[in-house]
Amino acid sequence: MYRKFFKRVIDIVLSGAALVILAVPMMIFALIIKHEDKGPALFRQKRIGIHKKTFSMYKFRSMKMNTPHDVPTHLLTNPEQYILRCGQWMRKYSVDELPQILNIMKGDMSIVGPRPALWNQYDLIAERDKYGANDIRGGRKLTDAMSWRFRRRRNLTANMSCVKVLVLTLCACCGQ
Repeated sequence: MYRKFFKRVIDIVLSGAALVILAVPMMIFALIIKHEDKGPALFRQKRIGIHKKTFSMYKFRSMKMNTPHDVPTHLLTNPEQYILRCGQWMRKYSVDELPQILNIMKGDMSIVGPRPALWNQYDLIAERDKYGANDIRGGRKLTDAMSWRFRRRRNLTANMSCVKVLVLTLCACCGQ
């Protein structure tokens, strides 16, 4: 009981601090997305959380509004035509994952834990059932041990300051 309580307190404190620190850069990223393509800056993705309960995971939109829905990027014909200019950069440095701080604050996810599965990843959900992993509150992509092993991108917070990220995003999105 205490472990769950303290883990939740840590999640609330750290995600609250992250929201305060990253609020302005996140608003600027949202404005950049809105400037490049009409539509919402955030999108919701259906995920499987603790006890196989579905929830909506928030991400910055890195693809155009006319992209076919519910089709993974790697299955699209010529996916580059759908990715926003700033979306390439946001994906490379995992900036598109920042709104997940809201999911942590809400209690849908945890800072540390397995990455929540997509609703249609039936094999992964079944495999997690075998080991009881579906009964653990999911964590951010950067803390998932399996994702970390295969991850080729660098961790944004370990390599760049928010100001440098903001300047590079502005330059990438404005074509300079």
